Amino acid sequence: MLSSMKKFFKEGSKDLKRIYKLVEEVNRLEGKYERYSDLELSGMKDRFKSILDAGDNILDIQAEAFAVVREASKRVLNLRHHDVQLAGGFVLIEGGIAQMNTGEGRHLSLLCLAIYMHCTEMVCIL
Repeated sequence: MLSSMKKFFKEGSKDLKRIYKLVEEVNRLEGKYERYSDLELSGMKDRFKSILDAGDNILDIQAEAFAVVREASKRVLNLRHHDVQLAGGFVLIEGGIAQMNTGEGRHLSLLCLAIYMHCTEMVCIL
């Protein structure tokens, strides 16, 4: 999983382990959001907004938000974010640079994950 990420991080580095954990968390949440109705899934943006309005950091909700975006993408675009795309999205959200090879779904990562997280009002774009 995520072997291309090892080019940019030392094997076993704290950053790489943290990204792996975030991707694993999204994967664990996938089943939960598959059971949500479209209305419930769409309502998550209001939940995220209230969490952020309460003073939490955007990084506190990133795994859950990525899981919601992944599920919305599966339903609307018939495309599922792969682990490497999630990892690239996490790097972007944290202000890093994510290099992905041709065919790894850069557009899906950038357009869905990063934009959803950085919408100032957390308005769902899907």
